[in-house]
Amino acid sequence: MKSSNTFFFKGYDKVAINSPSNTNNKLGSASASAKGIIIVTFSAVATLLILMIIIGAALSVHVPDSKEMIDSPNKNNTGGSSNMSELIKSVCGLTGHPESCTMTLLVAAADNTSRKASSWSGNDKQLVLLWSLQISLKELSPLPENYHQRLMMNTTSSTKEALRDCETLLSDAIDQVNTSISRMNDSEAKMNDIRTWVSSAMTDEETCLNGLEETSSSSMPMEEGQGTDNVAITSREEMKRSREWLSNSLAIAANIPN
Repeated sequence: MKSSNTFFFKGYDKVAINSPSNTNNKLGSASASAKGIIIVTFSAVATLLILMIIIGAALSVHVPDSKEMIDSPNKNNTGGSSNMSELIKSVCGLTGHPESCTMTLLVAAADNTSRKASSWSGNDKQLVLLWSLQISLKELSPLPENYHQRLMMNTTSSTKEALRDCETLLSDAIDQVNTSISRMNDSEAKMNDIRTWVSSAMTDEETCLNGLEETSSSSMPMEEGQGTDNVAITSREEMKRSREWLSNSLAIAANIPN
């Protein structure tokens, strides 16, 4: 007798059904596949969690927006820019022209951000005084040549004398300011000396204007075609900024100890 596990069909070979070994193999394969799926799934979940942690950490880092960058453009670059701005406002508050002093010196500070680090040996208040003196010099520099040109155009003896005096006095004022600037970085320089030189420059300008006003009764024309405009009036207007900045410089120097 043939085993009951084997069946014969017409014209066909025998086929084995429900073999115990085959069943065990299938179960083993299914179990291994299930374990593989579990391992792969666990790895995927772990990887996803790690990515989420990394992304969360990256998002937690603060990146300044455009408004913050505009509000504090020099915060990281200059280190003390806000302190310098406050100092300028405080120092200019002691002058006779606080608003124009503050605005102009803030621009000077922005243009000279590397000066202190590269070559300056004094303190911040002295640095502000240096900038003020440099502005004074810039305003004074063209004046002597202006009076030289006027001297060439005038023939009245009293007028020529006043104009010649102004040319000399304003050249001397420039020398006084130049001396002050050159001595600012000198460890031996004293604020008393700076104040004396700046005061002398201011006196030079006032002496020039007084001399012109004494001869202005005859109305000295600046140049042909300007009618009744006289040199004294025009000169006072021309010297307005240089006188203002010499005054600022003296006020700043007066508040810096020797």
